Amino acid sequence: MRSCPDRMAELERRLARDGVRMRRGARGGLQYEFRSGSLGGTRRVSGARLGFARDRRTGVVVRFTARGIREGLEAFRALERTAERQYEQGDGRT
Repeated sequence: MRSCPDRMAELERRLARDGVRMRRGARGGLQYEFRSGSLGGTRRVSGARLGFARDRRTGVVVRFTARGIREGLEAFRALERTAERQYEQGDGRT
């Protein structure tokens, strides 16, 4: 995506493929809109809120980076492969 001449259009295309729509809010800021099964409706998230989450009880902020997410997914996949191998070898316990 770094070599793409129009990064925003490419981002919008990739998000649309996952069911997320980019739009401008009332004040001109970016918003991301998607269908939420748990809410039973459409959810809108401000672009300024992407990349971090705040614990409502403690107020602690956790920041997310592409690298951190990628490493977390790689660790999960490695654990999943290990579990599958153990299951296939008959070592899997239910």
